[in-house]
Amino acid sequence: RKHAAAITTCNPGIVQYLEAGRTIYNGYDNDLAQAWQPPRDRTTVTIGMLGTFDELVPVEPLFKLLAMLREQSPQLFKRIELLQVGRLDGDWLQVQLRKYQLSDLCQAHGFQNRRRSVEILSESSLMYISLASEKEHGIVPSRLFDLFASGRPIVAAVPPDSQVADLIWETQNGCCFDPTSPSEMAHAVYIVAGIVQKKINGKLNIEVRPAYARNYTSDAMVDRFAELIKAL
Repeated sequence: RKHAAAITTCNPGIVQYLEAGRTIYNGYDNDLAQAWQPPRDRTTVTIGMLGTFDELVPVEPLFKLLAMLREQSPQLFKRIELLQVGRLDGDWLQVQLRKYQLSDLCQAHGFQNRRRSVEILSESSLMYISLASEKEHGIVPSRLFDLFASGRPIVAAVPPDSQVADLIWETQNGCCFDPTSPSEMAHAVYIVAGIVQKKINGKLNIEVRPAYARNYTSDAMVDRFAELIKAL
């Protein structure tokens, strides 16, 4: 830090830690994002799960949410499917699905190349992302920006003061909840139920590559690096 003419970081948490620098996010590939399409006109509501899920990026909060929805609104729950694309660690996901009796709901595609991942997840009506605990509150997974490009509402099980929560709230197209809080879990169930009902009624409008996502394109990040280099 003392010897650098300039410092860049991939999220504001590192700027705070270093007490120096500017944030230039990882962003998403602008060319790849052209492959996102609106979901086909179906009455099924598909929740997309992009990337690796494990102890640091847990699926259990989503499965608990769906179990609550099954109890409260069984007719809406019947419309839901899960669509997973990303590297899987053995039977870990299946164990989690069986625990909540959700095995029949999930199509697990495993690892796919990036373009194929977008093509598969274009069937989704909303997206899920998570972080495990307060330890990860400063992490911003790169997949978040791909979810922005999709234009889907995002349901996020993340610490309330996390960088991810801040970014999602700024889009005004998502819901963040603390899975350890019963009241926040209940609110998240309410939000998801509303999205499902909108899709069923044909009123869920999804705009791919929306205006709020354009700040995080690879082209925008190049521009920010160029500005920095010119300033130096």
